[in-house]
Amino acid sequence: MRQRTYGINIRVTAQEKTIIERRAKKCGLTVSEYLRQLAKGREPQESSRLNFGGDADGNHEDMAHPR
Repeated sequence: MRQRTYGINIRVTAQEKTIIERRAKKCGLTVSEYLRQLAKGREPQESSRLNFGGDADGNHEDMAHPR
């Protein structure tokens, strides 16, 4: 039986959505699990098989300082 029965809907910009989805994917998590971990005060870790220095163009995502 499923334990998670409540949903939370938030509004974000297209850029924020993209950043959240990319970060979740880099950690090997769904967006929901990524956000649950952040809500619990955990910092999800990127998978070791991925590049930690940014994307292929050398860009670093930072929600505090969106481009």
